[in-house]
Amino acid sequence: MLHRNIIFETTSPAQTADPARMDVACFVGLVAERPGAALPQPLREMLMRQFGASEAALELPGRLLNRPVTVTSVEAFEALFAAEARLEARAEVTGGALPAALPGAGVEPALHVVIDGLIREIPLAPLPLTPQALADRVAAAGLGLEAAISEGPALRISLPAAHGPGTLAVLPHPAYGFPETRRARARAIPTAMGQAVRQFFAMGGRKAVIVRMGDPVPYAARRAERLAALVRVLVRSPGTSATDAGTAQTALLSDLPPPTVEAPQRYGPTHAYGLEDTTFLLLPDLPELTAPPPSLAPLPPEPAAPRAVFAECLPAAGSLSDAAQSAFGAPEADELGLALWRTALERVLGMLRSHLRDKIVLAALPRMAPGITLPEIPRSAFLQLAEGWVRTPLSETAPGRLMAPDAVLAGHLANATLIRGTWLSAAAQPVAGLRDIEPGRAPSGLPTCRLFRDRGGFRLTGDLTTAEDPSWTDGPVSRLMAMLLRQAREIGEDLVFEPSNEALWAAVETALRGTLDVVYRAGALVGTGEGDSYTVRCDRSTMTPRDLDEGRLIAEVSFRPVVPIALIRVRLPLSGATGQAALAGGPQ
Repeated sequence: MLHRNIIFETTSPAQTADPARMDVACFVGLVAERPGAALPQPLREMLMRQFGASEAALELPGRLLNRPVTVTSVEAFEALFAAEARLEARAEVTGGALPAALPGAGVEPALHVVIDGLIREIPLAPLPLTPQALADRVAAAGLGLEAAISEGPALRISLPAAHGPGTLAVLPHPAYGFPETRRARARAIPTAMGQAVRQFFAMGGRKAVIVRMGDPVPYAARRAERLAALVRVLVRSPGTSATDAGTAQTALLSDLPPPTVEAPQRYGPTHAYGLEDTTFLLLPDLPELTAPPPSLAPLPPEPAAPRAVFAECLPAAGSLSDAAQSAFGAPEADELGLALWRTALERVLGMLRSHLRDKIVLAALPRMAPGITLPEIPRSAFLQLAEGWVRTPLSETAPGRLMAPDAVLAGHLANATLIRGTWLSAAAQPVAGLRDIEPGRAPSGLPTCRLFRDRGGFRLTGDLTTAEDPSWTDGPVSRLMAMLLRQAREIGEDLVFEPSNEALWAAVETALRGTLDVVYRAGALVGTGEGDSYTVRCDRSTMTPRDLDEGRLIAEVSFRPVVPIALIRVRLPLSGATGQAALAGGPQ
């Protein structure tokens, strides 16, 4: 008997977190869900188990909103998310100035619009109308149009963002500010999230976590819309499609939820609390959402007149035509944008400093508008800044043909980690997959990972964090510390319920010594081995009587990484309440 309703899926077994894995990136930002996409069974089970989703809820739109989704390839990402579902700008038409009282006699009582090539009539009777009543009639005509009165006053009509790509024209109606036909077009361009994830995998990344925080706003959206989207990504749903700078700044400075919050109550970047094997945290939309609306890109120079020659009539070689390019330039930050960019990064860094000291934020240094200088950057061992916006095969249809370099840095670090280990500098390896780099205008001497052209290839000037303490400036040191911290946490979770006595202290010492020996043999430490490359102590000399009374077990570890630093000493307290190891006096 043939069963037509049985579908077999090939799935991979669920993978547990690997504390030694240092190549996984988490992308938090804006991207649309792909309509009708089938959720893989492991993802369905995770959403039901961790977030209490029902089978019915998993079939509704928005089922992946504010949920961490693990993907291991571009194909898996694009099967769930519509990376191209973003408007360059809304199809929006604005008429001329209107009088305070619109005429009622001798006026055509209808407005005619053309939507995607179809002419439609909007009845306006009875007349006369006020300007606001005119806008209300257009919006209520059942055509899915948005209408408002802008400064002037003038009638503004647009296709909603949900309409997607399309065309709009308003036919002549001089009484309402349209002496001639006015046209507008909405085009689709890649999302910042889509470009970042594609670039990450193109450069050798193998695993990423996607946290979708909503649909992307049009690239040319007004600043109030951008700021509302910024709050939606990082803090909470603002409950409105627009907000002002003061409200956004206040929201960014609000308190973060603690790590004890349950998975369904986590929001945006705080999902990193539950991502044990994720090392890199990226916010692909940050440079755009903090910047003002973009300016139009300069027109390309007129081509030279062709020389008359006889040539065989062949089709042009496949390439992206000028018609496929965005009409706008890449985002440029102003003073307000740089202040918001810094505040947003400080918010995420505060979470890492307090609760997630085994993760690193990778961020793009913004492009700056002419006359704007970069203020002091956030300084932290948990932050690496990529400098130099890039042109890649994936950025040809992006605004300005440029892409933010944070995803390039993430893919490069992930690839270098998988090939050589996380403790070696990624600056030693050429950066693949780039076509060009736009030189940055940031002051020299900043501790950034600056991309530059090197003898026909591309490299990083350094694999650096922005830490002020020279001991933590080298990125490999921060990543090595993150790996050791994860290993120590795993040891602590296995021993947390054991009675604190000499036997337990010896067991902790042995486990940590074994971990450091493996790291030493992998080439991450200099020296001749235990006593020279690293030391471990866990006894009464590392704990006070009060520590013992309150159930704290503290191990002291010193190690010498391969970078030219004399010695790093950290204390690893094991709390009986949480069973988690934490650094005392470590990086900031």
